[in-house]
Amino acid sequence: MTSIVPNTFVGYTNLQYLNLDHNSITSIESGSFN
Repeated sequence: MTSIVPNTFVGYTNLQYLNLDHNSITSIESGSFN
């Protein structure tokens, strides 16, 4: 169980990153993404 939690978190983070729209990408590049 100890190793599955970080793996799930990373997978979720990657999924969220892939789902970002162009406006979110622009916000990240401009440094305004929190």
